[in-house]
Amino acid sequence: VMREMALEFALGLDLACLYGTGYGSNQPQGLKNATWAVPQTSMGTNGAALGSLSPNAWMGLVNPCYRLLAVNEYGLNGAIMNPRTEKEMVAAASTINTFVEPPSRLTSIARHGTAPLEVYSTNQVPVNLTQGSAVTASDLFTGDFSQLLVGMRKELKIDVLDQIYMGTGQIGLIGWLRADVVVARSSAFDITVGIL
Repeated sequence: VMREMALEFALGLDLACLYGTGYGSNQPQGLKNATWAVPQTSMGTNGAALGSLSPNAWMGLVNPCYRLLAVNEYGLNGAIMNPRTEKEMVAAASTINTFVEPPSRLTSIARHGTAPLEVYSTNQVPVNLTQGSAVTASDLFTGDFSQLLVGMRKELKIDVLDQIYMGTGQIGLIGWLRADVVVARSSAFDITVGIL
């Protein structure tokens, strides 16, 4: 039970890192709502699928990488997206119905080729965002995640509440932590919005 609670708190912190709206909501400011705005590139007024990019859906990852390189951000080490988005890139079919491999440069683009660009899929990136008339849009976060700082003010604490439920023989659990998120350098990130 403790492990499951810890996993849920970890997911909550991940969500806050990406989409936290700020102190008025009792949560940190995440990448998408950072005070120093992280550059965002739209897939169009009403969004678009990555497959609409030329020559194939891998451009959905190539484009943000090169936008970051164009502003001398060479510490790229990760891309975070919904599994639906990654599937669209991976399932991009060629003219002979074989899978299209990612461009070889993507495997060496991070840190001047010393480490591969890691791709992470998570349902913490929703697929029900609004982009114009579309209500099934999603985001893609690319960048140098060493520039997204997480400060733990109080580590996760899980307490057993056995006294309050003593009369019924039940046990309650309560968990809490205090953390903050800071975008150290907003130019180190790129968010593609409106992915259908």
